[in-house]
Amino acid sequence: AGINEGGNISNCHVTNGEVNAPIEGDYGAAVGGLVGYSNGGTISHSSSQANVSARYVVGGLVGSSIGTTITTSYTGGNVSAYNSYVGGFVGWFSNENSSYIANSYAGSNVDAHNGGGCHGGFIGYLDKKSSTTTISNSYSSAYMISSGGGFAGCVINYYGYAGYAVENSFSVGQVQSTNSAFAEIVYYNASMQNIYFDATASGQSQCFPQASAFLCVAITSNPDYFTTDLTQHAPTSSWDFGSIWQENPGSMPTLR
Repeated sequence: AGINEGGNISNCHVTNGEVNAPIEGDYGAAVGGLVGYSNGGTISHSSSQANVSARYVVGGLVGSSIGTTITTSYTGGNVSAYNSYVGGFVGWFSNENSSYIANSYAGSNVDAHNGGGCHGGFIGYLDKKSSTTTISNSYSSAYMISSGGGFAGCVINYYGYAGYAVENSFSVGQVQSTNSAFAEIVYYNASMQNIYFDATASGQSQCFPQASAFLCVAITSNPDYFTTDLTQHAPTSSWDFGSIWQENPGSMPTLR
């Protein structure tokens, strides 16, 4: 779908193919592997493994989402964008009307070609606009081919809403940028809780610049830590492995 206006999308999967949008000029449309622009409604139990190439706002599943709740979904394939807000899962997400993303993961490779904007393995630009936690119980295994954060590009809480921007989530992908294993930029007192990154896989030693105020844990070459709850603070301690997630010792969890 190019545009989803309040619709409910469930059990829809793009298993291959390509989405190519024009990359000429300064601006383009919102482009995603499943939905380009989503305003309200829900997306659940869905996925896209398409290769997506576009400009401006680009995501592996959804390009731009405003007020849409997205759950139990995932991505693969390659996401290539130019001078953009780009994410392996969603390019731009605004959680108006208490919408959120939960129990999802991004496996897309993300190449932002070192252009401007915000680039993340899971989310490009997170615009927190309610007190609901915006992203929870999710992870990124995306390979960030160009600069950006392993999980998030820009995390913004401009109006100072309560609640966490991201919690109980982690990043395990390789990141080429400096000191951005989890996030690239965090502004306006956006807070996060129980966030982790794989220091070995990412090649980075820091969650994001000036991250000392957050509980951001670096794990060194131990994939089982992200699946098995070794401590009460593990990122997956609150995940539902009975009906939502499948535990895969030695590799990342997948959705049942």
